[in-house]
Amino acid sequence: MFLDIRIVYDKSHFTAISADEFLTTQIQDMADIFGQIKISFNVEYKEGTATEKATNGDYSKIATGAKDGIINVYLYYDNTGLSYKKYLSQRNH
Repeated sequence: MFLDIRIVYDKSHFTAISADEFLTTQIQDMADIFGQIKISFNVEYKEGTATEKATNGDYSKIATGAKDGIINVYLYYDNTGLSYKKYLSQRNH
């Protein structure tokens, strides 16, 4: 079984190449975990934008770049200094 995933990246902070480089570890983790139950992923990248977070606390939504009928994930710049690789290194200790 294949699942199609589109990574919609914030074009003001990422390119398709830098988004792919940033997510390589996460995508490999997904492939390793879900591969055990015969699920594979087709991943594609597209620049896009998200709406502003609503004042009532609702999450932002992908405004441009999403594709109907597949899983869409928005990648944006987070200036908190946290990273997935840092999280993994802390998790493995």
